[in-house]
Amino acid sequence: METVSSASITEILNPPLIGDLRNHPLPFVLGRIGRERLDGYLRFKRGDMKKEIVFKGGVSLEIKSNIVNECLGRYLQRVGKISGSVYEESLRIMSAEGKKQGEVLLAMGKVSPHELPGFLRQQAWERFIDLFSWSESAYRFFPNSEIKAPEISMGLELSALIYEGVATRFPKERIQVFLESYRSQPLMRSDRQTLNFDGSRLKLSDRRILKAIDGKNQVGNLLDRFGSEAQVLLYTLIVTGILVPLLPPRVEGEIPRTVTAPRETPASIPSPPVSPAPGSGKKASTVSALKETEAEEKSAASPAEAFDDLRKTYDQLRDQDCFGILGLKSDADPARIKQSYFRLARKYHPDRFSVFESEEIKKLSNAVFALVSQAFTTIGSEEERKKYLESLRTAEKQADLEKGAEKLVNAELQYQKGEMFLKQKEYDQAIQALEWSLKLNPEEPEYRMTLGWAIYKKYSTPPAEEGKIREATKLIKQAIERNPRLDKGWYYLGLIGKMAGREEESFQYFSRALEVNPQALEAQRELRVFEMRKQKTEEKKSTFSRLFKR
Repeated sequence: METVSSASITEILNPPLIGDLRNHPLPFVLGRIGRERLDGYLRFKRGDMKKEIVFKGGVSLEIKSNIVNECLGRYLQRVGKISGSVYEESLRIMSAEGKKQGEVLLAMGKVSPHELPGFLRQQAWERFIDLFSWSESAYRFFPNSEIKAPEISMGLELSALIYEGVATRFPKERIQVFLESYRSQPLMRSDRQTLNFDGSRLKLSDRRILKAIDGKNQVGNLLDRFGSEAQVLLYTLIVTGILVPLLPPRVEGEIPRTVTAPRETPASIPSPPVSPAPGSGKKASTVSALKETEAEEKSAASPAEAFDDLRKTYDQLRDQDCFGILGLKSDADPARIKQSYFRLARKYHPDRFSVFESEEIKKLSNAVFALVSQAFTTIGSEEERKKYLESLRTAEKQADLEKGAEKLVNAELQYQKGEMFLKQKEYDQAIQALEWSLKLNPEEPEYRMTLGWAIYKKYSTPPAEEGKIREATKLIKQAIERNPRLDKGWYYLGLIGKMAGREEESFQYFSRALEVNPQALEAQRELRVFEMRKQKTEEKKSTFSRLFKR
């Protein structure tokens, strides 16, 4: 089995706060934010799909999403709380009055104030867990010390969310590759543990595994003894920093080193010389450092001026890319990047503002310094800079796809109209509405899938048009490539295969639909019919065989 080198494991355990999930797995990004108890926003972008998690002290408070299927109305439809017509009416009111869907449904009397918090928490849970299936996505953490808790918070430990996400959505091969590198290492509790683990959510088998972690049992022994059940738990506990290996993973030719818990601050950032604190009267450590920064680092003489300067700087930097934060163009060479980092780090180092008693000034200086430091971490090395430039180019290519809220709502209204026409077998009107919804939001897989099915329904009746059937099949396959958890897409492909007489193919598609969604009743029914037909065929063969023998 492929293993991970010790160098890359160190990188995985301490991922940068700007990057791509292809290189830095989501559990480790979340683990770092939790361990370091960070405040801010963690934003993800995959094509036109975006999500944002809000953290306060490393605790996830809420998660936002622009994915249509994750909106509150769609969730309430799935659990049977509201009907399709109520959902469609709520969209019209949202569009006309600019209100949130929860507010609209409360005003319509379809959800009570007592029920809404529970529905919102469960919706947030689903949004969060779905992120673990995103193996490719640009992400960036925006520090913000002024995060305020929303009226309705998720109220769940980050470790519990990571455990559930890893168990249900995270690729198992990534877990196996990581743990394989620790096979010969015992595990122990970290002496710098900052995340707790809610043991009440554990299965009985997980509790047995926890008891076996005594600082002597090696990871390999635990995996061999408990099998795949141990993988999720061990991975989660290492990610969250609750457990640490007693030794680093051994790589041939390496000298063993002492292992400590994951770092609290980026170790790759060089320490800058600190400029004089404003108003302190201290001299710079060297004449050259003073001359270099004297003109641009004239600090505010009063707390009010210091606060205003920091607030203005933070507002300017927070939404810029890493090059913009350091005041550079994207073609800046390593020497220029380092020079700019040192200049800004000296200017905004928290020690320079320690003379002020204001907690707000201290928080702002920490936030600005964190932005500068993280920018340097991301583009300071040649390899990381190349990765970051590629992510910027990808973002530029996707810029023309970004939609406003009104556009997304209109797309959803067209989709609902298309679904209604499809149920009424008015295929021309359905195709027209669904094509419009896909034009407004081309990255929504469900729109693509349903359009494909509408085209198939129209053109599969005799005399069938093979070209249109191929087009329909292609659209559905494209949809499930974008979102493999669309059980309806697998089900539709199964029906298309069944109608074409490709029984084995249709069986595989129906099975996949049931695998994605164990409650997919239509797929269950088709598989039962397939098994019954297969059983009858075997019985006939057995009868003929007995007659022939006579």
